[in-house]
Amino acid sequence: MWQNSIFGITYVRDGWWDALRYYEMLMNGCIPFIINLENCPNKTLTKIPKDLLNNISNKYSWILNQNFPTKIYKKRFLSSKKFILYFKSLFKKKYNAQIFISEFPEINDIRQELLEFTKNNITTENMAKDVIKISTNFFLTSNN
Repeated sequence: MWQNSIFGITYVRDGWWDALRYYEMLMNGCIPFIINLENCPNKTLTKIPKDLLNNISNKYSWILNQNFPTKIYKKRFLSSKKFILYFKSLFKKKYNAQIFISEFPEINDIRQELLEFTKNNITTENMAKDVIKISTNFFLTSNN
């Protein structure tokens, strides 16, 4: 499913910011739209490129307005603004994935950039290296 999607909309569940679905999306070339990512604490989700994902979300989240809000957002994320944006979008051009990619070809470059970032930073091998590095530094500094 993620490999066939340009974007995946997701949100924090039960107060837990970190979730495997973000990594699944990224590893499959899908751009996660994490609702309210800008509110994520600094020392949380440190492995994913939060700033880049926020920028992408700010630039392209208008595409979500093409769908009726209750089909996309959970009740707690609904607002009158989302309904207004949806109704305004009824008078604008509609996009499916093929049209979107043809009119915004840079999205494939962004997807490729995120995929490369993921392969270089968020694999189990890289995570294990980070744990070893952190634990080595901890033991070196605690023995001095």
